Amino acid sequence: MLPEPKTIVFVGKGGVGKTTISSNLSLSLSEEKKPTYLLSIDPASNLFDFFYITKDTSIKSINKYLTIEECDLESKMNKEINKTLNNMKAQYKYLTVLNLEHLFKAIKYSPGLNEYISLLAIYEVYIKIKNNNDYFLIDTPPTGLLLNILSLLKTSTLWLKQLIDLREKIIDKRLFLDHLKTKESLNKKDIPIKILKNEVNIVDSLNKLFTNNLTKFCLIINNDNLSIKEGEYIISKCKDLDISIDFIIVNKTKNKNIGLPKTFKNYKVCTLPQIESGNNIIFNTANIKNIIDLLYY
Repeated sequence: MLPEPKTIVFVGKGGVGKTTISSNLSLSLSEEKKPTYLLSIDPASNLFDFFYITKDTSIKSINKYLTIEECDLESKMNKEINKTLNNMKAQYKYLTVLNLEHLFKAIKYSPGLNEYISLLAIYEVYIKIKNNNDYFLIDTPPTGLLLNILSLLKTSTLWLKQLIDLREKIIDKRLFLDHLKTKESLNKKDIPIKILKNEVNIVDSLNKLFTNNLTKFCLIINNDNLSIKEGEYIISKCKDLDISIDFIIVNKTKNKNIGLPKTFKNYKVCTLPQIESGNNIIFNTANIKNIIDLLYY
C-alpha cells in the first residue's frame, strides 16, 4: 500500500493569512523536492495572485513538485446539479409527463449546496493525488462557511443512513408488486440507492481523511482581540464536531512577547513575523519549515 500524503488544513477568520502561509509553506516544501498539492476552497481566494499567475484555468503547476488549484465552486456546482437533474429525470419520468419538470430546478437553491460542493472538491482532489504526493495543503474559507462545511460532513453520515433505510423500505414494498424480482436485483437497478451509497463512500473517505493521524488542523490567528476571540470560538466548535486543532500560528507578529489566553496553553504555538517583498508577503524560510517540524516530528 502506498503511503498517504500528510494533509494540513488551515483554518481561521478572513484576513489572518491562511492563503499567504499555505502558499509559502507549499513553495518551501516543493523546493525540498517534496511533491505538494495546494487546494483553495475559499470562494474569495487569491491563491493565483500570490504566485503572479493569470487564472485561465483552475489548476496550475508552479514547478515540478508543486501544483495549486483554486476550486471553481460555481462551475463544479453547475456540473453536479446537471448530473443530479439527469438522474432525477431518468428515475421520475412521470414528473416530466405531468409538466412538473420545474420541480427539478429547485435543487439549485437547496440549503447546504455550497458546503457540499466544497467537500466534494476536497474528496476529488484527495482521491486524485493521494498516491503521488507527499503533502496535501487545504486553504479554507472564513470561519462561518468552514464550520458549515464541517457540520455538513458530520450530519451527512446520519442522514445518508436514514435515507438508505427509507429507500430500502420502498424497495420492499415494490417486491409485493413484482414477485419475479428479488430485492438484490432491484437494489442493483435502483438509481437512488446507487447515488446514496456513492455518497456514503465519499463521506466515509472524508471522515477518515479528517481523523487520520497524518491530517493536522492548523489555526491561524493574529495578535489582536477579535482574531483571538474568533480563534477560541473555532476551537470550541471544532471540538463539538470531533475535530481537534493541532497547532496554532500567530501571524503578523512584530515580537515574540504575545499575550495569548489560557485557552491556547495546551497547544503548540509558533509566531510568524512577516517580511515585505515587493507587492507580496514572504516569511523566513526557517520559520516556515518549523511548522512541519512542529506538526509531524
